[in-house]
Amino acid sequence: MKDFDIKRFCKTFRWVFSVNFRELAIWSLGLGVGLFVMMMIVGRLEGALDYRKFDTICTMAVLVSYLGCLGNIFLPYNKRKGKREALLMLPATNLEKYLAIVLFVTVVSAVTLFLGFALGDTLRMVVRSVFYGDEWFTLIPKVWNNLTLSIYPANGHYDVVEPMSYLVIHFLGVIGFFVWIHSLFMLGGTLLRKYAFVFTGLLGISLVMLLAWSIKQLSISTSYVEFVDNHYVRVVGMGEYIICALEYVLIVFNYWASYRIFKGLQLITNKWMNYDLLKR
Repeated sequence: MKDFDIKRFCKTFRWVFSVNFRELAIWSLGLGVGLFVMMMIVGRLEGALDYRKFDTICTMAVLVSYLGCLGNIFLPYNKRKGKREALLMLPATNLEKYLAIVLFVTVVSAVTLFLGFALGDTLRMVVRSVFYGDEWFTLIPKVWNNLTLSIYPANGHYDVVEPMSYLVIHFLGVIGFFVWIHSLFMLGGTLLRKYAFVFTGLLGISLVMLLAWSIKQLSISTSYVEFVDNHYVRVVGMGEYIICALEYVLIVFNYWASYRIFKGLQLITNKWMNYDLLKR
């Protein structure tokens, strides 16, 4: 059997989709209804309210929900022995099963959660417009911008020149950070059977704080501005290169470790982890 066959992979993905989409849809519906209720309660308490202020809260809610899906990637298979057995018995290779689950939690969950938020925002617009006479104003474009705009460097000082070297490193660094977060939660969701989202989130925060503390203690500059040829130019510091390189090294390790743990998945394992250190 080949390690990867596109037809077999598509069938595997359809199975993953069929057994997990209902729970994802309920999760997304809960996100939308929760945001709708929150905005309605606050609007009721404060009367006239500028809902433009809620774009940051909605963005964080979508992001946290998405990370929750990543962190609980194997939750259905950990909670239900029947699903776990069915996954192991699928006529597909480990690579096809793993990629099918990754595709589901990465793409399908992102789209579904965003649609859940959009539903909640639409309900808010309809109710506030019909019963309170508010103007129709959607938060969807603002939240979308919040989710995507950070990829591109925003120059807060228009008199500072940002050369191509800075733009490239910034782009690679931001993309690397997002992919590292994704890989970290994939690893946590594969390794841990309980509280994966909580433990992985705490680990991620701790690693970021440790890196920031180390850079500060070692006096390594990330970027700085210097005056060159009658212009202020933003220069990439050594810290930017170190952070960028470290991100991609950790990305490779996290995905490799996640897949390695998945390959060794057993029907019966210990209470907390899918990787039994005592049996390795």
